[in-house]
This record gives sequence, C-alpha cells and structure tokens, in this order.
Amino acid sequence: MRAASVFPVVLYLSVKNSTWPIRAFLTTVGFGFAFGIGFSRVVIRVHSVSEVAAGFVLGALLSGYFLSKLVNKCSRSLPFSLLVLMTLSFLPAQNISPAPTELWLHRIALFLSGHAQPFSRLDLRRAQEILGSAEVVSLLCQVEK
Repeated sequence: MRAASVFPVVLYLSVKNSTWPIRAFLTTVGFGFAFGIGFSRVVIRVHSVSEVAAGFVLGALLSGYFLSKLVNKCSRSLPFSLLVLMTLSFLPAQNISPAPTELWLHRIALFLSGHAQPFSRLDLRRAQEILGSAEVVSLLCQVEK
C-alpha cells in the first residue's frame, strides 16, 4: 500500500510544472514501480497475492484521490529536497514498533478467531517444509470451510 500511495505522488510532484504528458507518464511509472514492488513481495513469499492486490488498490485509490485534489486546487510544486525527505521518511518504518491501533486490531482479530496467537508466515514456511506446499494449501482450504 505504501508504494502505491507514495511513488505516483512523489513522481508527479517532482515534475509538477512540466507538461501534462510528462506528469502523466511519471505518475504511471510510479504505479508501475509500486506494482513491481508488490510483485516482488509475492515472488519472495513475504506477502500473498490478496495482500498485495488489496494494498495496491487501496494505495492507488489514496494516491489517485490526493492527485485529483492536487490537480484541481494547487498550482505550486514542492521543492525537490522536500520530496526526497518525504520519500526517505518511509524507509525506517519497518523498524518502528506497531501503532496502538494495530495492536487493537491484532487483539480483536485473535478474539474473533478464537486463537491464542496469530498464524505467522514463519509458521506457514515451517508447515510447507514439513508437509509440502500443496498439502498446506489443501489443509488451509479445509480450515476455512
């Protein structure tokens, strides 16, 4: 979600005073870059296809909404240094402790599922190593029914 909500906006703002074809092209490049990041996350099995698809759609909706408001109301571009700082501010986000709302959602999800702890990707990988990928998928499909 972060890539689809940030990269199109940053690339658009970096060429805000350029012609419309250049702005449209770089915005599309930003969406393409976000898609590539999502695809790579699926390939290395860090996220599922549904997680990436949902994140991309949500991020694209957010950036699209922001860009539509920006195009209609603002004619001044941000300094390039500010754009770089905005982009770099997202890099250390993986090392930050979860926000309280994330912890609340975690607790609610555990309560609703009846589980004591979440099923992690590490658990999934261990099960795949022991049972094989096809059998794990079969078991997960049976659990969901």
